[in-house]
Amino acid sequence: MRPVLPNCKSWKEARLQDLVFFQRGFDITKEQQQVGEIPVISSSGVQSYHSEAKVVGPGVIIGRKGSLGTVHSLRVDTPRLAASGRCDKLRG
Repeated sequence: MRPVLPNCKSWKEARLQDLVFFQRGFDITKEQQQVGEIPVISSSGVQSYHSEAKVVGPGVIIGRKGSLGTVHSLRVDTPRLAASGRCDKLRG
């Protein structure tokens, strides 16, 4: 038996791969980072702050190294790291 969720009558069953597309993050070392207010996200969450964003928020980050499968949701622009997968556009 499937769980009943509030307000889910309009939901459709789908596979995750049909709803989102995850891409590898970016390579940026601590030495390459410049002091700023933009969070640098790794597979385990915010690691430091940088002056430039490479991805426009909002987005979802999934750990692909170290903290495999850990999910982070962001509402801000960020330079996401290669240790994480990022999803910037939803398909469904």
